[in-house]
Amino acid sequence: MAIEIGVPTLETFFVFIALLIATIIISVLVHAGLRAWLDSRIERGLSKLIARILQYFIICIGLYIGIVPVMGLNMTALLASLGILALAVTFASQQIIQNTMAGILIYIQRPIKLEDWVEIGGLPATGIGRVKDITLNRTTLRNVDGKIIFIPNSMLITSKVINYTRAGFTEIPIEITFPLGVDVGKIREAIEESAKANPRLPPNLDVKEKRSFLHVMELPGFKQLFDSGSNLDQFKPKLLVKGIGDSGIIFEIRVWIREIRLKDEIISDLLEDVLQRLKNKGIVVS
Repeated sequence: MAIEIGVPTLETFFVFIALLIATIIISVLVHAGLRAWLDSRIERGLSKLIARILQYFIICIGLYIGIVPVMGLNMTALLASLGILALAVTFASQQIIQNTMAGILIYIQRPIKLEDWVEIGGLPATGIGRVKDITLNRTTLRNVDGKIIFIPNSMLITSKVINYTRAGFTEIPIEITFPLGVDVGKIREAIEESAKANPRLPPNLDVKEKRSFLHVMELPGFKQLFDSGSNLDQFKPKLLVKGIGDSGIIFEIRVWIREIRLKDEIISDLLEDVLQRLKNKGIVVS
């Protein structure tokens, strides 16, 4: 026995369109109002997720009212007749479904949050970027060069994610090559002098930067990664001999910084000062 779907009249069709438009407008207003109310009370990413789910729920309710009570269609028969089409759409939208599921996992696990500075492994073109938006399908980064990068959430879940903001501090390696027979003592002395003179390198920080360092060190997440407590001496610059080659001795300076976005600027300032001090001591860098 065939199931009757029913045929709507032109008048009910226009009522359905009007109801659909009204539903979309209401859902957008509710989304905006709920975001404005929740953003100051909970984390922005969670606020956005709750508002988006409520918006979709309102649209689904509006569609149901428009299809069943207004247009008088048999929902069971309609779903049965659309079964093949739905199956085809499902296969065609596998990537969308994967991204959506990955987006939900990101909201639940929260490996990244809005405004975090991150680096996505396997995507060298992105470099270091700041998370500007997280939707159910994609994550938006703005890198240090100002480029806007859109990353599918499925790729974000399967890639290595380096979260510099959550780490608190980052140790940066800097290579310098010196000729054979160089006085290592003078090199170490120049680096220590430069580090002490730099107000953004621990342990000799200015008052503002020291306050920021100590604040991060008191966070529970930081204490799980470091066992030395609030001791800035653990972040002293280090000088290591990395190798010896035909061109000379390869040294590696390792320094800790707090703001990864200022990495290049901090390294440049440090190297300029180190090179000048070495020059004053009669040591030439190749």
